[in-house]
Amino acid sequence: MARAGTPRFNGCMSELTLHHRNDPPRRVRHRAHTVVALAAGVVSGIGFLAILSVMSSIAYGDSVWVPFHRIAAMVMGPVALEDLDALQGRIVFAGLAVTIGLSALYGLAFSPIARALSPETAPWIGAIGGVILYSVNFHGFTELFPWMAEMREPVTLFSHAVFGGLLGACYWALREEPLEGSLAG
Repeated sequence: MARAGTPRFNGCMSELTLHHRNDPPRRVRHRAHTVVALAAGVVSGIGFLAILSVMSSIAYGDSVWVPFHRIAAMVMGPVALEDLDALQGRIVFAGLAVTIGLSALYGLAFSPIARALSPETAPWIGAIGGVILYSVNFHGFTELFPWMAEMREPVTLFSHAVFGGLLGACYWALREEPLEGSLAG
């Protein structure tokens, strides 16, 4: 057993690292941060979709299923847009799957930024990131998905800002300890 601060081999002769006996190896910390980033993205994505669905229904009189249909059409094609008010399991599942998948990726992309911010600042910077994401999604990708242009509405913009804020907040809430190199700890 190696003493604190003494060299120790990690099972591979070419990988010599210094460990304190209470510090987890770097790859373990990296995996933990990846899981936190993915989980923060998923939680924020579900929150985003719930807010978008409910607020669109209240503000515009749409069915709560309309956002699911429009998002599902990204992978299912125009068939998902045929009856926007209908509750169709496969379309709702596809819309949820696309949202969760993209949200997890956004969580991974945002995690280095959140990591460098304090827990108090990360939600605000995340909200700004959500507004930028809205701009990219609804002004850039509408060439590929023209039906998404119909969602260029204040509720969609607000939902994206909330998504980003949740992403920043969830990243820090799901963390067990401050990361080295962050401004927070």
